[in-house]
Amino acid sequence: MVKFYLVGGAVRDRLLGLEAAERDWVVIGATPKALEALGFRRLDSKFPVFAHPESGEEYALARRERKTGPGHKGFVVEFGPDVTLEEDLLRRDLRVNAIAQSDSGELIDPYGGQADIESRTLQHVSPAFVEDPLRVLRAARFAARFDLLGFSIHPSTLELMRTMSNREEMGALSSGRIWNETEKALATEKPARYFTELLECGALKFLLPEIETAESTSVSTTRFRQFFLSAIDAAAVLDARTEIRFAAFAAALAMNGSSKLIERIFGRFPIPKRQADLVRVAIGLHGDMAAAPPLRAAQLLAALDRADAFRRAERFKDALLVCRALEFAGEVAIGEAIIALERAFAAASAVTGAEVSNAGLRGESVAKELGRRRLVAVEESLATEGKSNN
Repeated sequence: MVKFYLVGGAVRDRLLGLEAAERDWVVIGATPKALEALGFRRLDSKFPVFAHPESGEEYALARRERKTGPGHKGFVVEFGPDVTLEEDLLRRDLRVNAIAQSDSGELIDPYGGQADIESRTLQHVSPAFVEDPLRVLRAARFAARFDLLGFSIHPSTLELMRTMSNREEMGALSSGRIWNETEKALATEKPARYFTELLECGALKFLLPEIETAESTSVSTTRFRQFFLSAIDAAAVLDARTEIRFAAFAAALAMNGSSKLIERIFGRFPIPKRQADLVRVAIGLHGDMAAAPPLRAAQLLAALDRADAFRRAERFKDALLVCRALEFAGEVAIGEAIIALERAFAAASAVTGAEVSNAGLRGESVAKELGRRRLVAVEESLATEGKSNN
């Protein structure tokens, strides 16, 4: 008899009083042909996962897994009508993710997931946890996601994470999978917790060796770690977007190491070009504002031009958000410079190319006159602000 069970995050989040982002199902007692006969559409030719004909939600046949090689792909998957629900749940990573719910609402919890939810604990389901290095990142990500609910990683699970944190295991993970987990972690309410847990278990030096390189060049490793962790959390307070949080992390890393470290990260991970460009602009702006405050009109306008602020206004504003996060986290006070740059941008933006062209100028003369008028506008803005402060 075919049975359907809601599993994983949807059940866990309901028990935590949270709204589930998506719902996943496991199917007991069925074959691929049986599901296809019911109208389910197969999503993967090798993996037994299907889309529901009406809801589109994912339904996977119950399966067993047997470790055959390194990494998260080194498994042989066995599935069929003889695989039990308990066997399927046993292969999952954490006990809080190994709870199922029947269509009548009954909870099936053979491994103590509800007890872990009550005690706010993230604990592995079985010793097979060590067979997949991706679970180290997932445990750290769940710690970040549920930080505000008071969750902690169980000592026994943390010990397994330490055992798994070596060059061979972490090296088996593709850059795409590492970035995917990291991007999800950056979207949590406390993203720095993800990096803290990976530091604690020793995995971060293999996943992001650039951080270890930056530490070796910083005055104080402890102060550096606090700086880049604080920058991530400060960005999280300022904005919900992962690109802002990543940019704050990457810019903090560059400030304590070098821009070459950041370019190395960009080369290893599938980071979108727009995010990489945001990091570069933020680093440049922070350097301009930290160099010699207070900045004069010509310096402010030059900084705006280097950031391509007039053509890429939204990116410029995002870069300033990143700079604010760096200021909250660091020791360089650039708050007044940020305000000055914002005012300079507003004043200079009021002078448009069309306005200059209408004055009868053409060619290179337009650019020169536009620059001159913008400089005058910034100088007048600074003078007005100076009078209001006196």
